Amino acid sequence: MAAKRDSKGRFIKTPAAYRRFGSFRFFDLPPELRNRCYRYALSTADTIQLVGDARMEPALLRASRQLRGEAASIYYAENTFLFIIRDMAGAEMVPFRRLQLRFSKDARGVFGFTVAPGVNWANLLAWLKAHHAHRRRAPSWYHRSEDERYHDLVIVAAAFDVVRMMRNEDWTRIEALLEILHKAVAVSNPTWA
Repeated sequence: MAAKRDSKGRFIKTPAAYRRFGSFRFFDLPPELRNRCYRYALSTADTIQLVGDARMEPALLRASRQLRGEAASIYYAENTFLFIIRDMAGAEMVPFRRLQLRFSKDARGVFGFTVAPGVNWANLLAWLKAHHAHRRRAPSWYHRSEDERYHDLVIVAAAFDVVRMMRNEDWTRIEALLEILHKAVAVSNPTWA
């Protein structure tokens, strides 16, 4: 090791290989080693909970296009995600799900969502519209009759069924039908008004 001075004049030790080859360039590593680094930085055994804006990604994926191209599939395919929907604001989930499906071609990434208590027709309508625009399969609705939100979840499932059955129709026609559903629901349950 040769001695070298830093900006304050203190001696620092640098490996001879560093001096000989210049600076370290991450992309000069073999792909297998880079993938190991990505897994270390981006994979977790814990469930990643997403609330609100689901486009939030690790900063590492925004470092460069090449890095994103190499590492995004590891992040989206090798993690388990749980999206928490508050006040029926599920529209933010749709772009995230598109990214996950795009980058996890082998479908190893696990995705789920839960609906927190609270209803908001405008948010549900935005979610349904985003779902219709992206032509995605409707979410699976598992609800038990003893759940305090059972009736709300039945309404949400029915709204998704309407969109699914009319998937080839223009959104304005679907929205008109959904507004009829909304009026009927609001009469029996004022929280949906």
